[in-house]
Amino acid sequence: MRGRTHITAGIAAALLVLHPTTVLGIGSAVAGGALGGAICDIDCKGSDLNQETIRGAVLAGICIAGVTVYDLRSGNGLIDHIRNAVGTNLLLGILGLVICCIWGCISPHRTFTHSLTGLLAMSASAWLICAPLGYAVALGMASHILLDLLNRKGIPLLYPLKKPVVCLNLCRADGLVNSILSVVCSAACVILLFVYAVPEQVQNQILHWLRT
Repeated sequence: MRGRTHITAGIAAALLVLHPTTVLGIGSAVAGGALGGAICDIDCKGSDLNQETIRGAVLAGICIAGVTVYDLRSGNGLIDHIRNAVGTNLLLGILGLVICCIWGCISPHRTFTHSLTGLLAMSASAWLICAPLGYAVALGMASHILLDLLNRKGIPLLYPLKKPVVCLNLCRADGLVNSILSVVCSAACVILLFVYAVPEQVQNQILHWLRT
């Protein structure tokens, strides 16, 4: 499926399952669902998303490694200071996402980022940063994987194991089904955001205006 379909499907899945009732919950569902829906395809070689992610992830990894080595050798305690200031979980989450992104970028298409291994690793890293975000990322990635199972290319769900390779072979990635799903998922996002983000009183006024 195309990127827009995956992103809107990820957002819709996160909103539908999580039922967010706060601004933080809604924001996390939208951001995490979109991220989870899109990030699976960072393994598409040659795509703008892949190239930018590789550059950013490698640069972040080099910087983190360089600062860590320097701090350990100099004994300045910078890492301890950062850990105490922002928390160990946040640091581990960011580091986990960087590693997952690098691993995904250098892996063949539809392997790590489309597997249950990748889903667990990325969503766990996001959960360490912000728990609601982690759940939304997991749902976004799950929606991406489920949609891609409809296509003609198989997915090794238990990667790094090569089997089983699952493929339903029901449609093309850029055909009519993709167009229909894109419209349906976009409409679902609008409806769910209306339900969760708009106060009930305002909803009633809008519905009354539409009826008249």
